[in-house]
Amino acid sequence: MNALKDMILTKVSGEYYAVPLRSAKLSFSGMIRMNKTGKRIFELLREGLTEDEAVQKLLTEFKVDEDTARQNVRALAEKLKEEGLM
Repeated sequence: MNALKDMILTKVSGEYYAVPLRSAKLSFSGMIRMNKTGKRIFELLREGLTEDEAVQKLLTEFKVDEDTARQNVRALAEKLKEEGLM
């Protein structure tokens, strides 16, 4: 199950929020707050990219080293898995 596809992203006061719609509400009833990098990682994971693919995208789009990019992707992916969203 990838409930990420049933979530919308919205920006409020400079921060991004993922909000569940439809079936995502069955497994998750909160919101996920994230910064610009987190938003991009969320989008990449929602597209179905693997951790390695998401890291490579981040390296081309942001000024970040590979270890930091990997840590950020892994942290968000683990959080989303804990919440039953992917």
